[in-house]
Amino acid sequence: MLTSVSVAISSTLLVADIIQSHAFTSSFVPRISLDEYLSSPTYDRPILIHGIASTATMDKLVDGIMRTCGDEWVSLQRKQKRDGTTSTEIYDVTLQESIEYMMDSNHDDAYFAFCEGILSKSETEESSIDELNQFIESIRDKPFPNQENW
Repeated sequence: MLTSVSVAISSTLLVADIIQSHAFTSSFVPRISLDEYLSSPTYDRPILIHGIASTATMDKLVDGIMRTCGDEWVSLQRKQKRDGTTSTEIYDVTLQESIEYMMDSNHDDAYFAFCEGILSKSETEESSIDELNQFIESIRDKPFPNQENW
């Protein structure tokens, strides 16, 4: 079971490849599909793998997270820029409320939720958490089939 999971809600899940060479000098990081990566894995430069999870899969994941952890308390940071100054405040809100605030964010009034470890500290039934962790692991491990999970 994962002990700490950062919950990132988006329509696309990107996984960065491990950098094993310090000789990488390109000014951009190439994006490749999961199929391209699986047919020819690369370990000598960073890459972004797109299309690991479909929109339907991500919707299912988000629904599961909100159903399981939507009422859990998280720290919400609000960073406001006004008249050349920046102020930061931290609030305790539920995960569901944090999503609503973040959706209303803009450049000068931004919200960020800190929910790392939410799946390991949730008071929800353990079987629901285990099921959600397994679902996240299955997405995370797609680029690395049949490899040992460290």
